[in-house]
Amino acid sequence: MTRSLFLKMLVLTFLGFVVGCGSSNPDFFYVNQGQQAQPVSTLGSIQLNQVLLRSVPMSVTDQRFRGFDVTGVVRYGPVSFPKSPTIVLANVPTNVVRLQIDYLDDGVLVGTGSLTVEVRPNETTVIESPNFVDIAPANPTPSPSPTVTVTPTPTVTPTPTPTVTPTPNPTVTPTPTPTVTPTPTPTVTPTPTPTVTTTPTPSPNDDVQGQGIVNSSTLEVSTASFLGQGVDEGVKGADIAPDRKIVLGGKISNTTFPGVIPTELTLGQPASGGAIFRLSGDGRTVVSVTLLGSDVTDLAVHPTSGEILVATPEAVVLLNATADAIVWSAGSGGSRVDIGSDGTLAYVNGNSTVILSSNRTQTETLQEGVDYSATDVTDVCVEPTTMRVVVSGWEQRDDNTGNVRQWQSPWLKAYSYNGAAAWTAYDFSNSQADAESRGSDSRMNVVSRGEDGQIYAAGQSSGGESVFQRLPQDISTNAGLVGNDTYTIPSNLGGPNITFYGRFSPVNGTLQAGQIVLTRLMNGSGNTIVPRAIAADGSGRVFLAGSANASLANRDNLIINGQNIGGYSGQDGFILVASSDLSTRELWTSFTTGGRMTGLALAVDSEKVVFAGQGRQNAAQTTSPFVTVEPIQSSFSNDTNDRMGFFAVFKAP
Repeated sequence: MTRSLFLKMLVLTFLGFVVGCGSSNPDFFYVNQGQQAQPVSTLGSIQLNQVLLRSVPMSVTDQRFRGFDVTGVVRYGPVSFPKSPTIVLANVPTNVVRLQIDYLDDGVLVGTGSLTVEVRPNETTVIESPNFVDIAPANPTPSPSPTVTVTPTPTVTPTPTPTVTPTPNPTVTPTPTPTVTPTPTPTVTPTPTPTVTTTPTPSPNDDVQGQGIVNSSTLEVSTASFLGQGVDEGVKGADIAPDRKIVLGGKISNTTFPGVIPTELTLGQPASGGAIFRLSGDGRTVVSVTLLGSDVTDLAVHPTSGEILVATPEAVVLLNATADAIVWSAGSGGSRVDIGSDGTLAYVNGNSTVILSSNRTQTETLQEGVDYSATDVTDVCVEPTTMRVVVSGWEQRDDNTGNVRQWQSPWLKAYSYNGAAAWTAYDFSNSQADAESRGSDSRMNVVSRGEDGQIYAAGQSSGGESVFQRLPQDISTNAGLVGNDTYTIPSNLGGPNITFYGRFSPVNGTLQAGQIVLTRLMNGSGNTIVPRAIAADGSGRVFLAGSANASLANRDNLIINGQNIGGYSGQDGFILVASSDLSTRELWTSFTTGGRMTGLALAVDSEKVVFAGQGRQNAAQTTSPFVTVEPIQSSFSNDTNDRMGFFAVFKAP
């Protein structure tokens, strides 16, 4: 071997070793380009070793994690775990470059931390002692900078040159050699502030327009549009995909849009108007349309993969993220669906709830009640932190003794993934309701998991003497609901259906905060309002949608995009936004300008709010029945037998 060849080999060996080793800078990594090719993967794991948990307040009960890509878009989470010395985040996309950690005290944000990470396929990134910043105004005290290492899985075995065995000091930045000069980017060492706000960099057509909520009666939307018109048409499901696109589903016959060729996935059923729409993030452009063989009654999008779980009366279908291929389907049909961040699926079929593991190989079917006609399972949500499914519903209970004889009893029930009962809220008997004079017929209509990891549910009661005014596990104790005006304190009622909504612990179903909402006639009498959708953002702010009779607060002065929407015209499709403690009504408005509407779906993230529903024209009107702003469909039907879909998008508060 010549001396020249020997030197070249020595240099190549040294470079191969340096490229294959991790930097002692915890926020910067090198990539081993010389490893043997492995199967392609876009997922890795993050393990947090929190030996400095003593620096975190004892009051912290949970930690919430979100992963962002280089543009600031959430690509992982939010997922929450009970505070623990070691937490493993599985199936983290490799395009996650920053991890944000929120520290929660029973659901309330008390601290935060942020750090740069590199997630490698099939490997585990280890974070030692992540930083903590108290969000209280006084002297934020971050813990020492975390040390991050990458631990390969058994399938990836880097082989460093045996003659070179450096021992890097994790707290000392090594001096690079003349031939290797890694240059960390300016964002290598993030400096979290006491209040962390992530603002994704918008991509074309994804920048939500308008101010959003101006005050409790004034709203600026990015878009408000009809979508479909015909017999029983409407938008019945809505969600936001990881790429920030909006996903809508329902019975929608209008599928002709410029440059869009619909995909047909009819599952052997004749096309009947069932459709999935994917829209740009601002809601102003149709990206794709997928035709299904039946009416879409609900949908849910996986928060990281973007797969879309769809309910129809004939089948429950899991579509890929672009809604042009079927990943899985079940022929039993369903009315409501949800999918957890861990991939667990759940759907309602009649008076049963079906739970499927993430690989769809294990199934649990939960039957509610013994008399199908007396039991109604209304909704379901997956709660991956506690590995549970929460179901809402009500049951007609007849008892010929006492004063409460024929009575509708509401309930929330949580089950472990294996079908074991975990907790129950409400579900009281006739005799219990009779003893406490709580005989108003009541139903639990909807349930969801908020972006803050808590459980949110909403129902209705016929009058004010309902079990909702008592603790869900103790009917003899007042619930202490939040009431701050005549629209949140039930009085002067003659039996209209009024709304209850609340935040519940996913651990044991206890009520954390709750409120009654009702409308008022001009004479001050209480009137009907029925909830059909509920959601919550990462701070616990609550969003409620449904239908309301006369009238919302300040109904004659509601403004959307600078225009007064006019007086009450028959039935308002409403959206209500309440502060996390429920003490402030941040928004209460309608999208009805002369027609009749019901809000049926909500989707919320840190960037935007999506409202969707169904309505019709009033008989004596020929002008637009709903608000429209930059609509993708401006046409509507004046036939009062027709139903029209509707959706609106506005900037998140």
